[in-house]
Amino acid sequence: TQVRLHIPIQLAVDQVLLSDLNIRYNNQEYLIQKLRLSAFTENDQLILKSLSLTAEPLAVDLQGQIGLSDGMPVHLSAQWQAATSEYGLWQASSQIDGKLQQLQIKHTLASPFKFNVQGDLNNVMDEPGFKLQGDWQNLTWPLKQKIPQLSSEQGTFSVAGNLNHYLLKIDTQLSRPDLPNAHLAFLGEGSLDALNIQTLELKSSVGDFQLHGMVSLKDVTAF
Repeated sequence: TQVRLHIPIQLAVDQVLLSDLNIRYNNQEYLIQKLRLSAFTENDQLILKSLSLTAEPLAVDLQGQIGLSDGMPVHLSAQWQAATSEYGLWQASSQIDGKLQQLQIKHTLASPFKFNVQGDLNNVMDEPGFKLQGDWQNLTWPLKQKIPQLSSEQGTFSVAGNLNHYLLKIDTQLSRPDLPNAHLAFLGEGSLDALNIQTLELKSSVGDFQLHGMVSLKDVTAF
């Protein structure tokens, strides 16, 4: 599907500021404390000088260009943070480039743990597909607990396909206070309804554990 927007005149918004904006969606009400916009159109492009949104605990800043020609080329960067009482401060940055038929994304989470993901999103307007890979460092659960129940110093993952059929791989080291360190390898094939666990293997100095099977994700989780 080709998308093209044609604006016959040039538009310029030096600065728009909205405060205490209420939005109702699916019987839920959301409050935006502040929305600030500065943008203009030029050469079949929408130039976002700045789009800032504050909806506590979330704050987002977005800049970039969105093409209005065939394919709608996109170049956007965003920074966001969320201060939560339970899990502390979340801070991240994102980059999106390409056209709606194929977008390249790069996302970096800086806190409360380090997480990176990059890859491609395809056919965004039709049947979205994805091919992503990433890694993390210093992941603990529960987050921000002095003595976590589970820790992963580092790990990697990849996922490819679409929501109706995807392949997921995970490889990481796990540790618990009362157990030896273990290596986890996971390979699964899934959809919105079910996950086929082809391999789930835990290896440690005291032995190996392997699991295979199907997990239903429809209505209620079942094994």
